[in-house]
Amino acid sequence: RAAGIASFQLFGENVVLDGADLRQTKFVFAHLIAPSFKGADISGADFRWASLIGASFDGSVARGANFLEAVLDKSSFKCALAEGASFYSASVQDARMNNA
Repeated sequence: RAAGIASFQLFGENVVLDGADLRQTKFVFAHLIAPSFKGADISGADFRWASLIGASFDGSVARGANFLEAVLDKSSFKCALAEGASFYSASVQDARMNNA
């Protein structure tokens, strides 16, 4: 379980974290192109100021996740559970949030 991991610089493309337990993980300032968090538990995770263009959060559990000023353009949150998640000042251009 990755919960409680300290902040770290994260850069990458097509990173797959499907089904991972990432509760409370810090992704502050992460720069990921087309990452996949399908079915992952990202409850309470911190994505402040992250760039996650083309990310897939389909079917993820994102309760209380913080996406403050994150760039989530072209991302998908289909069927994600995002109660209490913050998207304040996030860029969500062309994002899909069907049944989220």
